[in-house]
Amino acid sequence: MKYNVIKCLISLANSATGGDVLNISESYQEACRLLKQNRKEASKKIFESILAEKPGHFESINKLGTIYAIQGELDDAKNMYLKALEINPDYVPALCNLANIYNQNGDFENALKYYSISIEKDSKYPMTYYNLSVLYKSHKDYDNYLKCINQYKKSLKNQIDQEDKPKILKGRSRTLIIAAIIFIVMFIFSIIRGRYI
Repeated sequence: MKYNVIKCLISLANSATGGDVLNISESYQEACRLLKQNRKEASKKIFESILAEKPGHFESINKLGTIYAIQGELDDAKNMYLKALEINPDYVPALCNLANIYNQNGDFENALKYYSISIEKDSKYPMTYYNLSVLYKSHKDYDNYLKCINQYKKSLKNQIDQEDKPKILKGRSRTLIIAAIIFIVMFIFSIIRGRYI
């Protein structure tokens, strides 16, 4: 009985948040895993299926841009990053990726601009510093190259330290909302029945 109530509450929470939050999250993680294994076509299909269900999933849009960039389709990649930023202008991975596209196209002014915006939004995102160091090294600006490499190492260490913390401390807001809804409904049921959880 309790299992059915919990299942019903998860379904209710998913419909209240506009989609199957748990399945989208699991699908996204699976697609990212496949992309890390260089299985681009398989991951691309999953990202596209996520977007068919939830067109505003900017993380998937960004990852599609990454797939296009890997395949050398830089214009398509740029369009994906811009689309992700339309939805969430503060999404640092898309800002950094857009800067990478400008850098690859030789537009160093715009590359620097978007790396700077990325750092303004999140000064702890390691990939911005790494990619910026690549830009400085290619221009033989070794002072800035070394500064960026050192900042990259520092940011990466902080990120690894954060990942070592228990996952419960880093939960996503939707997951917390779902858990809170489940807890509240279960608490109300227990009061109605005269018992506390």
